[in-house]
Amino acid sequence: MTEQNLASLTPMMRQYFEIKQQYPDTLVFYRLGDFYELFFDDAKEAAALLDLTLTRRGSNQGKPIPMAGVPFHSIDSYLAKLIKMGRSAVICEQVGDPKNSRGMMERKISKVLTPGTVTDEGIAPEHQDNCIVSICKGHNYYGFACLSLSSGEFKAAVAASEDKLRLLIEKHNPAEIVCPENFKPKTLTQGCACTKELAPWYFDFQTCYRALCTQFATASLFGFDLEDLEEGICAAGALLAYVKDTQHTALNHIRRISREESRAYVILDQCAKRNLELLTNLRGERRGSLMAVLDKTRTPMGQRLLARCLTEPLRDNAVVNARLDMVEALSKFEKLSELSDLLSTCGDVERAVARIALRTARPKDLVMLRATLDAVPQFKELLTTDISQVLSEHPLQNFAQSLNPPADLASLLHTAIAEIPASFLRDGGVIAAGFNAELDTLRDLMSGAEDTLTKIETREREATGISTLKVAFNQVHGYYIEVSKAQSMKVPLTYQRRQTLKNSERYITPELKELEEQTLTAKARALSLEKELFANILERLNADIEALTTLAAHLALLDMLHALAVCALERHYVRPTLSDEADITIKAGRHPVIESLTTKPFIANDVSFGKQRLIIISGPNMGGKSTFMRQIALITIMARIGSFVPAQAATIGQIDRIFTRIGAADDLASGRSTFMVEMEETASILNNAGPQSLVLMDEVGRGTSTAEGAAIARAITQYLCTHINALTLFSTHYAEITHLEQDYPQICNLCFKAREAQGKVVFLYQAQKGAQSYSYGVEVGKLAGLPNEVIKSAKAALQRKLSAPLVDNSTPTAQAPKAGDASSELKAQCASLSATLSAWRPCIQALQALDINALTPLEALNHLSTLQALLQGTKSTN
Repeated sequence: MTEQNLASLTPMMRQYFEIKQQYPDTLVFYRLGDFYELFFDDAKEAAALLDLTLTRRGSNQGKPIPMAGVPFHSIDSYLAKLIKMGRSAVICEQVGDPKNSRGMMERKISKVLTPGTVTDEGIAPEHQDNCIVSICKGHNYYGFACLSLSSGEFKAAVAASEDKLRLLIEKHNPAEIVCPENFKPKTLTQGCACTKELAPWYFDFQTCYRALCTQFATASLFGFDLEDLEEGICAAGALLAYVKDTQHTALNHIRRISREESRAYVILDQCAKRNLELLTNLRGERRGSLMAVLDKTRTPMGQRLLARCLTEPLRDNAVVNARLDMVEALSKFEKLSELSDLLSTCGDVERAVARIALRTARPKDLVMLRATLDAVPQFKELLTTDISQVLSEHPLQNFAQSLNPPADLASLLHTAIAEIPASFLRDGGVIAAGFNAELDTLRDLMSGAEDTLTKIETREREATGISTLKVAFNQVHGYYIEVSKAQSMKVPLTYQRRQTLKNSERYITPELKELEEQTLTAKARALSLEKELFANILERLNADIEALTTLAAHLALLDMLHALAVCALERHYVRPTLSDEADITIKAGRHPVIESLTTKPFIANDVSFGKQRLIIISGPNMGGKSTFMRQIALITIMARIGSFVPAQAATIGQIDRIFTRIGAADDLASGRSTFMVEMEETASILNNAGPQSLVLMDEVGRGTSTAEGAAIARAITQYLCTHINALTLFSTHYAEITHLEQDYPQICNLCFKAREAQGKVVFLYQAQKGAQSYSYGVEVGKLAGLPNEVIKSAKAALQRKLSAPLVDNSTPTAQAPKAGDASSELKAQCASLSATLSAWRPCIQALQALDINALTPLEALNHLSTLQALLQGTKSTN
């Protein structure tokens, strides 16, 4: 808008535009009395997003100015909707008292709410972290930084490639990403609903280095082990500056920054998190996830920590064993239920402390902190008197002793904050009686006014003889005397009429006017004084904010470990053994989620990776292959976060990363077919997996022709075996893949079988050594409810396929056409294939001679056994 256009606006609208120009891409909520208003394009956008009524206020250049608004007392619900949509909002508040202001009210920006920086109760997602990430690109590396404003956790790192940077982003799943204007790769930011571009100078190394040193009150960053992370320092400094801009206050609770060590965690990309259903099921629901099973936490902060740990399993056996020690001790603790009840009294003190640090705390935050501080002595007594011996060798042996917040804080909060304060400071009644003498005097004046009103009412009734006369107050007219119209002729001449209603008249007197001025002055001064005292209390608490942040972190950890102990007891989990080798051995393992959702006994299965590093899993559809694979990965993750596991025994070795290639769907937006998505995910595994990785590959090759799919699956299996040597679970319906066991000693076969009983398929769900070639696809289709006509047609087609004579591919006419001169390798492969088929001809002829329809299931199994022996004999002679 031009200066000429601005000059034509009212002073209030000019003030609005001055603020709006600072945040052109953000919705500005501008306080006008009891409403927050939005104007122009902001009003149109907010009306569409929040279902508001679009109105108009005044005009600009002859056109009405669009306006939309929300009541000030319900602003949080609207802001929560915007944050959930990935949008941001600027809150512009009135400064000072409207009654004492002359001319236009002064307004200032109180805060900027963004998806990655919001901490307000009712707006920030309670059960998940809402961290913010910063990325940039340097000469040699990519810079990365991540900040959780709620917990104060601040990390920085560098990445050697865009793929490694993507892994860092996926690990933290940020609510918001900031990056330079000249660096915004869509492949890195497409999964985040909110991306903010900053001017390149935000990422200047010298500026960022000084900003970080200033924040932590240090001369250098050597103490944080960041000196060699130039790009990481740039990302961290820019992130710190951006967050300060949004909060409009110091970030006192951010006292340190650490190096993001990818080697400290088992890496799980988004594909693995989704396929393993760690936090939500495949439909995005909590039910049916591992989180839903393990979450016995009693506080939101403990719940968030558990979710974070599930996506960040630890590799350090010492740290994991320390957690396991604590879980074991708590599982043997006779007063575990008392501990659980005590944790419930703490609430979300982590975010309450964050709001105290940001000076946005409400009275209930201080009440929550007071309750937590009151519980600390009870925690110490409970932990030290009952389980001190069990914890004697534990890294957290001094856990109870470490719960030592400054002793005077609890006393301060009891003295300063009312037992049951008002929800909002603006309502008054937050500061406790006796804390401030002036406030007590003002309150006495206010309460004395009530007594005075009662006396005036009694006196005037007697003087006028009007028994129905009453003295009352409202916000518009102040104090008044109300008399019915039938009695109005009795009022004395000293009464001044103020308002006429349908059935009554309202009057004022000089005495009431004077009382009103005294009372309202006392009320305004009392409210102003309460705000001042509350701000002073926040400042006092900020002096010990680091101790309070540490207390919240300790209680969150205790809550999470307590939840794992409760789960271990309820579900009969056992403590896993951790190994330094890259191996996994599980005896009678169970799927933790499926076991929790079914009332039937879960059929447990064993698995052991020894010299055999790749397990090929075959068997019928719905036979349990995918469940078996997922349960091994879930048990591994549970062990690595310090949880007991659903098994009779489990030894979990060093795993650096878990890959999953399970299921696929078209990516229509990117023009990628199901098969393309499958191949890209497979390529990522083959290019990034190593000897310490756990790889789950479920029926690779289904998205193309049978011959091509089998060939690709075989080649992938061989590559995994010969080049990567990862711990691999490879399920397949291709029978030829199961034959690889005979060629590679590091491969073994497991199968899930089924049997037919009374015309129905019964799945056994038991893993056995060996291979299974028949998939029972038609039978599963029947179970799914396919029409009988379809089932009959499918069976007939399958019968014709199985009964068709096999073409002799050894003849020249049956060979595949050659494109140009065939390589010598291809010729050798063709010759070998021809020789093999010739050797197998007796077996093929015997198979063709069978009458499938006339065989009973037992006879069929006997024939299969004979054919298998014949094939094995043929192979040995070759």
